[in-house]
Amino acid sequence: MRLFRDTKHGLLWGWYADANPRMRLETLPTKYRVWLEERGRRVFEPAWKIPRAALARLRTFLNGSGWDEVERTWAQHMWMRGQVKAKLFADGTLKVTAYPGTDGEYVRRIPLRSCLPEIARSCWHQGTCEFDADGTVVAISLPGARPSGPLRVLVPLTAILYEPWPQPPKNGKRRLEGVAHDKLWKVTKQLPQDYAPYGELTRDTGDCSSGCRYFVELSGSLGQDWGICANPRSHRAGLLTFEHQGCRRFRSRGPNLPALRYYRQDSSLFIYPIGNRRPSPTVKAPRRRGRRARATVRS
Repeated sequence: MRLFRDTKHGLLWGWYADANPRMRLETLPTKYRVWLEERGRRVFEPAWKIPRAALARLRTFLNGSGWDEVERTWAQHMWMRGQVKAKLFADGTLKVTAYPGTDGEYVRRIPLRSCLPEIARSCWHQGTCEFDADGTVVAISLPGARPSGPLRVLVPLTAILYEPWPQPPKNGKRRLEGVAHDKLWKVTKQLPQDYAPYGELTRDTGDCSSGCRYFVELSGSLGQDWGICANPRSHRAGLLTFEHQGCRRFRSRGPNLPALRYYRQDSSLFIYPIGNRRPSPTVKAPRRRGRRARATVRS
């Protein structure tokens, strides 16, 4: 597999299709190798001594659009070699196992049911999952989720393997918060302009859980689900609001918010944890030793 050609140093970076279960870039033929993964964690580790200039060129490629390209191609490579498996459980948890049966095996669990609370619990019991035609997306089919037919939920494989996802609270904490949730629902107004199933509006954009700048969260752990709408143009202005009631006056806080964003593609629901993306590891070039550097230190 060829990905990046360093014409200045005459190096072609890619990887050979061997059984080594770890994302990497190596020269073709193998002369240099850099590890890019450690059990799903992004790293930048030269396997042995590599010239500084060649590393700098590779680093420039990765810090641009290279990480996305390498991860997408590597995930497809894993799927083609049977090095990734996916399973959907009845509680709505998606389990993805990378490099099963090897020393580098690791497991990702995505709580899809807590990410999509508007979908009935019974739909997850009948749900199935499979990889798409090119192995870059995990497609989940949920019968009965819509009146018109099953709902397809699409999750990119790279997001599952290399991005963090919001996790539900532990069972004990969830039980303690259940009483408070019930009390809040008794005083919460449900309006026709709310998103279904709380109202009559069809969900076609982000809701409060997607990081609306006008959603003022409650203090404590209840702020993960509840808040007050501070948007004067919203029909829920000044009202206690559950994070998925939402409205079409949604305004994003920015790219650094750890929240889920929903996108509609035809009749499918596309999920990606925007804002939770971990910064790609960068390795700064060592400081040059020269007359100018020494003069700076002395001053």
